[in-house]
Amino acid sequence: MNGTDTPTVIYRLVMGTPLLRMDLIDSNANGTRTSRRSDDEIEFAQHANQLTNPSISKRSVMDWVSSKVCRDCGSVETLGLLVEREYVARNTIAPTAQAGGYSTVNIRQFANGTAIPNGNYRIMVRALKITGNPQFEGDYEMWTSPELQVKRP
Repeated sequence: MNGTDTPTVIYRLVMGTPLLRMDLIDSNANGTRTSRRSDDEIEFAQHANQLTNPSISKRSVMDWVSSKVCRDCGSVETLGLLVEREYVARNTIAPTAQAGGYSTVNIRQFANGTAIPNGNYRIMVRALKITGNPQFEGDYEMWTSPELQVKRP
């Protein structure tokens, strides 16, 4: 990232998740991918519109500020929380973000508003399985981004 450039995470959820987290990790951290891909053809069914964000959170504000959720998930030390969303609905089969086919997140700073210092990093994305326990690392699907560099004047 130089100047006002910001990385954008583009993702598509095949299933909803009770918790979606994006954390900044060191570029040398050994984050492994647990998500699976299939080459099989999938038939998509019509599905109703789903509520994407509940109006009342079941977690306290302090849980968001100082999260108790799997901070050292998969033995990968996180440098800070970038995004945390609760009860995220699955994406549709539409080809555009506006129609719900995929979602995007621009990464500008840590979730608490702190600037990301210059350096080399990766973004670790974790989605809690539908019936998963947020304290158990095996209940998350995880993906790590390619390396990105933050370089501001």
